[in-house]
Amino acid sequence: ARRAGRTAAAARVQATQQAERAKREADVADRIAHFLVDLFHVPDPCESRGNEVTAREILDRGAEKIAEDAGMQPRVRARLMLTMSSSYRGLGFYEQAQPLAEQALATLNQVAPKGDLDVASALDVKGSLLKEQGKMREAKQTYEQALAIRRRYLPANSLGVAISLNNIGVCDYEDGRDAEAIPILEQALKIRKALLPLNDLDVADSLMNLSLPLSNSENEADRARARDMLQDAIDVYRVKRPNSLDLAQALNNLGVMYAEAEQYAQATPLMTEALHIHQHVLPAGHQDIGSDLMNIANVELSEKRYDIARLHFQEGLKIFARAGIPDHQYFAYAKNNFACLHIAVGQHARGRQLHREALAILDPSNPNHINLAAQLEESFAGYLEEAGLHNEAVAAMERA
Repeated sequence: ARRAGRTAAAARVQATQQAERAKREADVADRIAHFLVDLFHVPDPCESRGNEVTAREILDRGAEKIAEDAGMQPRVRARLMLTMSSSYRGLGFYEQAQPLAEQALATLNQVAPKGDLDVASALDVKGSLLKEQGKMREAKQTYEQALAIRRRYLPANSLGVAISLNNIGVCDYEDGRDAEAIPILEQALKIRKALLPLNDLDVADSLMNLSLPLSNSENEADRARARDMLQDAIDVYRVKRPNSLDLAQALNNLGVMYAEAEQYAQATPLMTEALHIHQHVLPAGHQDIGSDLMNIANVELSEKRYDIARLHFQEGLKIFARAGIPDHQYFAYAKNNFACLHIAVGQHARGRQLHREALAILDPSNPNHINLAAQLEESFAGYLEEAGLHNEAVAAMERA
């Protein structure tokens, strides 16, 4: 009887705690909603007449309002900062996104020093920013902290856990660890498929992410599966996220997969559609636009349409240089392909110079960079051989 009484008392305490959490959550959500409604409100209709208010201006105004409101509840402040940070990041304004994410995480760590689900969400935002900067190991560690928190509060097969698994798997893929990425991403996809409709956006995200390491497999069945998964994701995005960055990424990824399979007629329209979406959605000069241009240029190089490839390479490389990411691996890959183009059209001296510049971008102490350097040497050697520069081709293969 005493045990039954204790069990009933514990249940009442748990129910009370859950009710308090639900009330607090509703209050936080209500305050955030009011803030966002006020942020988009223009009090004087004349203020907006003849003036186009940009997304950047709205975000700047929101960041200022958060900073000025000293009486805002800490949890509300943190969540709004995370919303603003994610929005800045989505538009490519990383310098504005970073401090907001850091401030939000610091605020939440004060509110919940042992961590809670809000802290996990803040860690996700921080991890995404690190990933965008190419800091994959740091990003993965941040995502793993979020996973540890979620596993304390959520069931093992919950959607929250799937978010963390997905993030960690993407980091492994981006860091060149496909063998580690695939089982983690498979697990995330399995959880989402079990809990969500097959046309849910989170399922589509998992399909796209898993397709990437699978596409690198030496097994043609894996590569075909990757293309099918990516097409399924695109079908969902076209309905639920038309003209979105996710659709553009999926289109571009599928285009690259077709290009690697030398199916150029399928690749070019997909890449071109991705470029058009990015040009419409992103600020001019965004690095994703540069990547799209260089992907298209690579296809044109393979099809020996050198004049149009040259224009796309030049424009894409200028964007990458202006974006301030000259140490990006893709920058080295694209510059080397531009070097190959010069060899193909007989401009050998310029081709050699660009090839040396591409290799100089890479870090010889980084295993992933070493592997890429070998690939660049092999690719360059092929063009040297086609140009009749046999001795140079042999030397490049020896360096590879």
